Amino acid sequence: MRASHEAAALATKQDVAALEQRVDSKFDLLRNEIRDLRKDNELLRKGVEARFEVLRAEMAAIKWGLGIIGAGIVAILVKTFF
Repeated sequence: MRASHEAAALATKQDVAALEQRVDSKFDLLRNEIRDLRKDNELLRKGVEARFEVLRAEMAAIKWGLGIIGAGIVAILVKTFF
């Protein structure tokens, strides 16, 4: 334990600079990966939005149809009982 502590205490500026450079390069790789994931996520979101747009149009047509059917039923009931 003591030997590893002494070895860590003897790190030079070059060692620290090399370590910093390695960490920076790994952070750059992570940034690039995150950017790629965001692009992929955006493409997937656009695809899902396009599919839901079609469903919204179909739902609007179904709502109108149900409204017309409901109005027809009400008209039949009113004509029958009044």
